[in-house]
Amino acid sequence: MISGNKASDQAADSADESSIDDSLASLKPADVGLEMEALSGNKQVVFKLTKPEGITAVEYELTYVADDDQQRGVIGTIEDLDTSEGVIESKPLDLGSCSSGVCKYDKGVTTVDLLLKITKSGKDYQVKDTLSLE
Repeated sequence: MISGNKASDQAADSADESSIDDSLASLKPADVGLEMEALSGNKQVVFKLTKPEGITAVEYELTYVADDDQQRGVIGTIEDLDTSEGVIESKPLDLGSCSSGVCKYDKGVTTVDLLLKITKSGKDYQVKDTLSLE
């Protein structure tokens, strides 16, 4: 399993500031073996690509709505891709904010949307999926 431990990410306050071009050609989640999983009592999400052949870059935007009706999210890049083990995996992405080792997790999150920009065989694609936390 390959961990995205050198991923750079930042909080996103609005999906309107998407850094991924919505006009990219689309791949289905199954085309890249996309799997999403909630961790730590639905406080974190991790995603995996189990069909990483030809993938040379992965950018992600994870968005959700908390119980205060504010859209929040995390954007970032998985760097140093090594597909030799057959899996690309993100680090756990917090559904909340963390500072100085103290995390405040958002409440009332029922679904998480993931938008990926994947460079595969020299071309850019987008992949979208949703994870229900209910």
